[in-house]
Amino acid sequence: MVYQLLLESPENEKFEALLEINESASLFDLHKAILSFLDYPKDIFTSFIFCDNNFNVLEEINIEDAKSNTKTLKEAFSKQEIQLAYIFDIMLERSFFINLVKINSYNITSPELIHLKGEIPKAILSPDEIDKYLAEDICNNNDDSEEFLFEDTDEIEDINSDFDDEFNY
Repeated sequence: MVYQLLLESPENEKFEALLEINESASLFDLHKAILSFLDYPKDIFTSFIFCDNNFNVLEEINIEDAKSNTKTLKEAFSKQEIQLAYIFDIMLERSFFINLVKINSYNITSPELIHLKGEIPKAILSPDEIDKYLAEDICNNNDDSEEFLFEDTDEIEDINSDFDDEFNY
């Protein structure tokens, strides 16, 4: 059996990559295929994250552990409620979501890239690109509906005053 896997990027919604890989392939085989198809450096440290439907982390397998892990893709996708993420930038937690979209009844000799759409996210960002990425992340996560710890500034002033008194500041 051959799995068709769709890679999607939360940082670039126009990007998608559809690949085919045998169900008996390991996570390490999938890792090597992703790096090859996207022309990423072969030495980047990556990780697979297994989540439930609410994206609570169930298991993390870093690439060093994946080398010796015998879990096949068939085992990885055996539960329908499992979500899989591939973290390719550990520092900034940049990732791809991997979805099983189809199971075909034939076999292939090696993984194949079937479809590629949109701009591939860079594997390694420059310092300026990191700053821009972090600024966008902060802006995108700024939600006016957030609840604040303190309802009014009087509470903050009371805490500051207590701190000043306690530490003779």
